Amino acid sequence: MPSPETTHAVPARPRWRRWAGPLATVVTTLALTLLLQPVWLLLVLALQTYDSSGQGGPFRSCTADSVSCAGPNVPWVIGLIAVLLAASALAALFGRALGRYPRRGRAFLALLALSAATAAAAMGALVVAVLHGLV
Repeated sequence: MPSPETTHAVPARPRWRRWAGPLATVVTTLALTLLLQPVWLLLVLALQTYDSSGQGGPFRSCTADSVSCAGPNVPWVIGLIAVLLAASALAALFGRALGRYPRRGRAFLALLALSAATAAAAMGALVVAVLHGLV
């Protein structure tokens, strides 16, 4: 049995560390969302259907009188979603490291969900602002 002098209690985590992880995740996600706006734009364009007949310009959308329509570009959509998820995972890893959460556990998944929700909300707010002429 070890003596009381040799046992070391694990110091309690400071109270501010509890909120440092989620706060760092949100701030990092917002920064990455702003940097990755072209990826979001490419995702929107890859999800669209367009007239591939060549008549009416390259960005003509499909209408009832379209001869040939091309649907969403699935490989591009999968690739762009993977890039956005990787950015969210990076923000969640940063938040987990700053909050000093254990490597095993649900902290990473919770921070990943927070990051993905923050990115979607930020882009949604930006779209609404653009549509209403606020930006």
